[in-house]
Order: sequence, then C-alpha cells, then structure tokens
Amino acid sequence: MFYRSKKEKDGHQARCIECTRAYQKLYYPDHKLEIKESQDKFYRLNPHKLVEYRARHNGKWAANNREKVEAEVAVADAIRRNLLEKPKVCCKCGENQKRVEYHHHLGYSFSNRLDVIPLCCVCHRAEHKAVKNNKNNLEIITPI
Repeated sequence: MFYRSKKEKDGHQARCIECTRAYQKLYYPDHKLEIKESQDKFYRLNPHKLVEYRARHNGKWAANNREKVEAEVAVADAIRRNLLEKPKVCCKCGENQKRVEYHHHLGYSFSNRLDVIPLCCVCHRAEHKAVKNNKNNLEIITPI
C-alpha cells in the first residue's frame, strides 16, 4: 500500500506506507525545530487554514465525545462559580509543580460530572492509559 501523492504521475508516493513511517520516525527527531518553524510560518501566512483544520478535527471529536465535553464544561463552570476549588496538588503523587487537572474517575455520566479527583498531567495520562488497556487492577485513587 502506498500513500497518495498529487505530485506523482501515478498518484502514489514512491515508498510504501511502512517504509514512509520508518523514514519519518528517523527524520522527525533530527528536524523537529525546522518542521515546527515551517508549520508556524504556514499558519501565520494562512490563518484561515488553521481555523478550518481545528473546526474540522475538534468538531469531529466533540461530536463523538459529547458526554466528555459536557462533563469538562460542567467542571469548568463549577470552578468558575467556586463550587469546586481549582486543583493544586495531585492526589496520587502529591506533585504540585506540574499542571494539575481533574479526573472523572467514576465516568462522564450526568450524575458523576462533578465527582472528580485532582491528578497531575502525568498521573492523569497514566490513569487513562491503564483504563484503555483494561488494567483495572490499579489501586483505587481517593482524594487526600
């Protein structure tokens, strides 16, 4: 299988998908800054493209994850109205230097929207990864 390419005569890239991925994995770390600068320059010159891209991709995610979006909005509103305190310390590792965010440990349903615990971004990512991998044998996290 080959990626499509408008530049090529036959409409496909010269390398197969696996070879292209392997090449990109080697190329990206050495040229990360150049790639970032090129992207920044493109979006500075074409701001409408960035707006279109974000609307297309964020809109799809939000449409597919309506419950999550509504739960996040509910927590943000509760913080704004002082019903919830802005998280300062992770209840799993005690970290307060990194960004601390709320985790919906009971799910995103309407009845659990404000049942949240503060986790630093590292613990939060690990928690979601564990749930995704069905490793439910983790200790139950309780707020401090």
